[in-house]
Amino acid sequence: MYTLNNLIDKACNDLLFAGFSKKTIYGAYWYIWYRLVKKHGKDAIFEESMCHEYCKDYFEKDIFSMDFSNLIQVQKRYLRAFSILIQCSRNMPLKKLNRHYHRDFILDDRSQRLLDEYIQKCMEDGNSETTINNKKMRIRNFMIDIDFKNISKDSVVLYLKKRKAKQNLTTYAIDTRLIRRFLIFCYEKEELDKSILLSWPDKMPDIVNKEIPSAYSVEEISTLLKSAKVF
Repeated sequence: MYTLNNLIDKACNDLLFAGFSKKTIYGAYWYIWYRLVKKHGKDAIFEESMCHEYCKDYFEKDIFSMDFSNLIQVQKRYLRAFSILIQCSRNMPLKKLNRHYHRDFILDDRSQRLLDEYIQKCMEDGNSETTINNKKMRIRNFMIDIDFKNISKDSVVLYLKKRKAKQNLTTYAIDTRLIRRFLIFCYEKEELDKSILLSWPDKMPDIVNKEIPSAYSVEEISTLLKSAKVF
């Protein structure tokens, strides 16, 4: 048996061992777990029913018994977080995350060169360090996910379909605009076939009045929106 405080500490350590970053743990899971502490106290003995009852009260439905694909994003976050907590309470090992943000993946020389050149351009354009890091991570993940050295119209269509299914509307819109600008950069350097660029959608979902990630300034978002109409 674990107290809530001890179990949360254990879950954090288990996730670290599985390959998750501290940023991911505290940004995606810890704050949800801590709601049980606020409700029951840190010294309360953990019971799985605490997770079920909290979700029933919070969402007014039993999300544990629902089809995962029918849940909205916030419900999926809570279900993932509490499922991990329950798994740790049973002393079950968590699955190792071998490709977390693809941190150990090495791009081929051409792909790495294009990424470095684009990031250098962003730095010369005056982007902040936070924005630079955010763009680099998003574009690098895209290049790995799509196997950039072998990019094709078919792989672009498949990539977009998968991302649209996994991401919320705002994240999808920002990612597609950002990546399209990178593809335009590659095309202008004669490193990308025009047909691939044209297969990328030029009409993105409307993100007016949506919450924009703080890594982007208002000016940068405006630039991204305009860039989608340039080509």
